[in-house]
Amino acid sequence: MFVAADLARIKNTALLAIGREAEPAANFWAVSFFSKGHRVAYKIDEVVDFDSLTCVAHAMAVDKGWWEGERSAVECWVNFHAELSEALEEYRCGRMATWYAADAASVLRSGGVPKPEGFWVEVADLMIRIADYVGSRRFNASRFSEVDYDDAKWNEIPSVIFLLHWHVSAAEFRVVVEACEKFAAAHKVDLYAIIREKLRYNATRPHRHGGKRA
Repeated sequence: MFVAADLARIKNTALLAIGREAEPAANFWAVSFFSKGHRVAYKIDEVVDFDSLTCVAHAMAVDKGWWEGERSAVECWVNFHAELSEALEEYRCGRMATWYAADAASVLRSGGVPKPEGFWVEVADLMIRIADYVGSRRFNASRFSEVDYDDAKWNEIPSVIFLLHWHVSAAEFRVVVEACEKFAAAHKVDLYAIIREKLRYNATRPHRHGGKRA
């Protein structure tokens, strides 16, 4: 089981404080708590690319209890597919733009931070999950092959999602990351802004997001 000292060793650059009050600073927005009362502030506003996302996403996942005990690669990979399936459902429902879950219970649990939803939020969730996995394995995702998608196909969203599923299954995570970045750019979407917004919400969530198994 991870303790505060373990988390500090995982990614010191991803954290502002362990076991003390977070210093006030504009770029340290989200604060969450360990079960033993340790306070951690994530450098969410410094997430501007996949490398910086890897630091913060993995530190947050450890904090939230996702790496207590053994966690298989397969568990991570099926969650990648789940995010893509959720993105497809948002597309099918015509919810491309970000919208917010407004139920009172959700807002109360998050301390007033609304949960962002929508197609691009699900793409952001995929990026966050891959970044967490890459951080857990300590390897550089850039060693994977370059994106080979045909730029003329970006508007065929179901086809793009199919190809992303394909590359996730092949464990070609750099391909997936670069494809998501190019996909968002082709639609003039600031993907890392959406990622930062979702990280802010995730930082408010409880241990294992309320007791989820995976």
